[in-house]
Amino acid sequence: MTEDMIEMTRLCSVCFRMCRDYCSVAAATRKESDSPNNRAFFAEGIIEEKRELTPEVVDYFYRCAICRACREACETGQDTGEVMLNARRELDEGLLPQKVKELRGKLINGKLYSKVPKQTRDLLASKKADASSKTVVYLGERVRAEGGETIKALFSLLDKLGVDFSVMDEDPDTGGILYYLGFTRDAKAAAEKLSKKIDDLSPETLMVLTADDLRMTNLVYSSIGVELKGTNIVSLPEFLLKALKEGKPQFKNESGLKVTYHDPCGLGRELRIFEAPRQIINMVDGLDFVELPFTRDRAPCCGYGMGLLYTHPEVAAKMAERIVSIGLMTGAEILITGCPTCRDVVLENLSKEGSKKAKIEIVDLPMFLDRIVK
Repeated sequence: MTEDMIEMTRLCSVCFRMCRDYCSVAAATRKESDSPNNRAFFAEGIIEEKRELTPEVVDYFYRCAICRACREACETGQDTGEVMLNARRELDEGLLPQKVKELRGKLINGKLYSKVPKQTRDLLASKKADASSKTVVYLGERVRAEGGETIKALFSLLDKLGVDFSVMDEDPDTGGILYYLGFTRDAKAAAEKLSKKIDDLSPETLMVLTADDLRMTNLVYSSIGVELKGTNIVSLPEFLLKALKEGKPQFKNESGLKVTYHDPCGLGRELRIFEAPRQIINMVDGLDFVELPFTRDRAPCCGYGMGLLYTHPEVAAKMAERIVSIGLMTGAEILITGCPTCRDVVLENLSKEGSKKAKIEIVDLPMFLDRIVK
């Protein structure tokens, strides 16, 4: 580790645990061992050669969602997630947990997600981009394969608003999970493939649908030497807010409908995109909008965790259930999230756990807006 990381690890390991109540993993598992402070304590023990790198310890490094909640809660600005990320980068190949190796292989070979359903393929084919496309929507591999409801709602909504848009014939992976698992070289190779695809089309605007893909393109790419030149990259909420202002649509009467909003990690803590989704919700007259108990930079991670969903699905399931529990505290009928991945991950994990159907509906912004825009 660098001297900065070693010092951050030391400071985290001896602090008064200001962050543990905001750690999405620790709050979901209710284990002190999952707290940021304890992670730093483990890392410090390894740095000082007081603790052996056993398979159990190595696996522990991957129980962090790197959601940055610990950084927001820390009065001194320490970031245990960054410590975990650096630790992952320095692990020898032979020490990697088998499930991490398998996930890496699936990502590199494009076999993590299921095949795109025919109905979705047909819908995408109707909006295929070419060199004349000024606005291109980047859906991402996961949404293509598993987000048919979101894609249908998004296309319907944009057509209602009169937005001229298209999509690529494929959406190469941004490299996000690879990067946050510690495989920087593999992530850069994936990023360069996407960069070339975008350069070939050279759209004026690229709307990136999911929060973590946007985090990669807007925050990480420059740090790994990848540039997306000449294209304005915007988030889903910002893109929709602009389209709504220009389209000036009429909304269906939703008087008295109580809704709440979940801030995805990549949009909120990382990119500080807090206001655009709230402005969208407040455009609809009659809605009763109430904030979650934990919101904005303190909002919990949905369980996706840039790989956590695949390496520790049992932890992700508890995090998903916590999102629903927090939503239910508000008494809202609908929980809206700014990222389609958050919505899918929460519903997927609730289903895995065999939970009863949540008494709050969970939708993403395109699904919510398509329902209420005439």
